[in-house]
Amino acid sequence: MKTTENIKLTTVGKLQKELKKHEKKRGEYDLEVWLSDDDDTSFCVVGTELDKDGDLCIYLEDIEWSEGYYCVRELFDELSEYDKDTKVYLAGAGLYLNFDLNGDGSVFCDPDDENESLGCYTSTFGEYDYEPHGVLTEKEERRAARRNTWRTRKDNWKGILEGITFLLCIPLTVYGLYYNIAALVKHSRPVWESILWIPFLLLLLWVCIMNLVKNDD
Repeated sequence: MKTTENIKLTTVGKLQKELKKHEKKRGEYDLEVWLSDDDDTSFCVVGTELDKDGDLCIYLEDIEWSEGYYCVRELFDELSEYDKDTKVYLAGAGLYLNFDLNGDGSVFCDPDDENESLGCYTSTFGEYDYEPHGVLTEKEERRAARRNTWRTRKDNWKGILEGITFLLCIPLTVYGLYYNIAALVKHSRPVWESILWIPFLLLLLWVCIMNLVKNDD
């Protein structure tokens, strides 16, 4: 993004590197963005898009009005679609924003485990025309449609992979039950081993079947 302000933009690679530290343990945490000069305003991440200059814009909405926003894992996954050297800025509520770095050079503050959120501070370096909440521009409608498509595709693939996993587990579990019941009848292995394995495999079979039915629903 071209600007008259003398600013240094963060890169996709830096954001990914920091999010990766939290992605496994805190992947479902909400992302929050705060204005350094306004403690009463909190934004959430709702989308990303390359601008005409090849820089990545992270779109924000006021948390109070947003109907759905990115968690840590969603932003981490979406950033993987872009080159690591791509420069990043933010835009929300008519403001162009740049990440404020902490004393150690990091972007994100310490995670709030109580409220399950991860946040960062930003500073304003420009403005743009802003439509009031509830009135979507054509560009915002395209962005929202893209975000919904991405989430739907992700959820579908997740459901398919889970279904295949449980489907493969069922015959293996049934075979394990047959083997242990036969061993118990024929006394071909210590009785106590079969007695331990049989209820465990029955429970595993029940879990697989219930999750497979739930996945189909």
